[in-house]
Amino acid sequence: MSPQVFAGLGSAAYALIKMDGQERSLESLNVRFILLEQKPYGLQAIHSFLLREHNNSSVEEAYSFAMNCFKTHKSTLTFDVKLKLITIMEKIMKADDRVTSRETDFIEKFKRDLRAV
Repeated sequence: MSPQVFAGLGSAAYALIKMDGQERSLESLNVRFILLEQKPYGLQAIHSFLLREHNNSSVEEAYSFAMNCFKTHKSTLTFDVKLKLITIMEKIMKADDRVTSRETDFIEKFKRDLRAV
């Protein structure tokens, strides 16, 4: 995987937690911990996430950036890598023990779009 794929992951994670319109400090902290666990470029993902958070990016902007990162580096997106990205996003969604229908819909779209890359 490339660092840019992880930049995309951080941006997608930001879009996911912002999706329900109730971004919370604890939720943001949970995402940072989950991203930090990702080797070898977890810090790259966190930087992307924090940049989006600092700039209060829209869901659409963050998601578009993520998909562009994935498309630009699709040669590194093997089936296993895509599965790992989906698993990480699902872990983020479930981290705060309250999953909304908007988040579930977002994850389904993420899966479809990622598989299409």
